[in-house]
Amino acid sequence: MMEICDFWPDAKIPTVSGRPAITAASVFESDIDAEASIGVVSNFGAGRAGSFIVAALAIEKLRAAEIPNIRDLAVLVRNQRPGAIETFPQYVFSHIIPLTYSLKHVMSATLKAKVEKLISQLEQFAFEKMTEDDDDEEEDATD
Repeated sequence: MMEICDFWPDAKIPTVSGRPAITAASVFESDIDAEASIGVVSNFGAGRAGSFIVAALAIEKLRAAEIPNIRDLAVLVRNQRPGAIETFPQYVFSHIIPLTYSLKHVMSATLKAKVEKLISQLEQFAFEKMTEDDDDEEEDATD
């Protein structure tokens, strides 16, 4: 099985709300073997790939009925691949993917609504931070 994500810009997070996280989370709803290896490819194999790998590890924990600690997973990945998760918005996005995955498994309508609200707030926060970072980069370039 192969999934191609052509809407995730380099050193950023996807700007299409919902779709990227749903696409990423859907990989784990397929018929792939739980013991299968995974390959994640991006231009530099760091930011986007790191974000996805951290999210994949978190989903693996969820599937094993464990509580994932995204920070610890990010440290684990960065120890093996320096530069993995290049930006704070990418780190936030590594939370959004497993939360999106969890929506399919939440039975309580109240809890589902709270998770959806949290995802929305995290997306908004990440987009705002990414915009701030872009503005800072533009200022630095003009100085």
